[in-house]
Formats: sequence, structure tokens, C-alpha cells
Amino acid sequence: MSKDRLYLESIRECLERIAEYTAEGEDAFLESHLIQDGVIRNLISIGEATMNLSADLRDRKSTRLNSS
Repeated sequence: MSKDRLYLESIRECLERIAEYTAEGEDAFLESHLIQDGVIRNLISIGEATMNLSADLRDRKSTRLNSS
């Protein structure tokens, strides 16, 4: 499995966790530092994984987004 694929899988897993942690809505999120910390940790992980994607993959995805 390529490094890009591993990073993309990690990003997907983080997004799933964020969805799970925030499923109870904004009020539950704002009232729980534990949920906030979990979401923030996963956002940081997504950022780190994104920075580790190959330049080729980032360029291809960027070009697609800019041409839409």
C-alpha cells in the first residue's frame, strides 16, 4: 500500500471519528471539553496527514478543485 493511501485512510478515519464525536450536536460539543479535545486532535492529525501526502497527489487534487 502506498504512503498516500495510508495517509488518505488516516484522514478518512479521523473524519469518521469527528462525525461520531459530534453526532449529539453543537450543544453537546460546546459543553464537553473531552469532545472538543477529541475533535481538535483529529483535525491536527488530518492536517499532518495532508502535509505528508505526495506533492503529485496534492497538485492533482488542487488542479481538479480549481477547475471546477
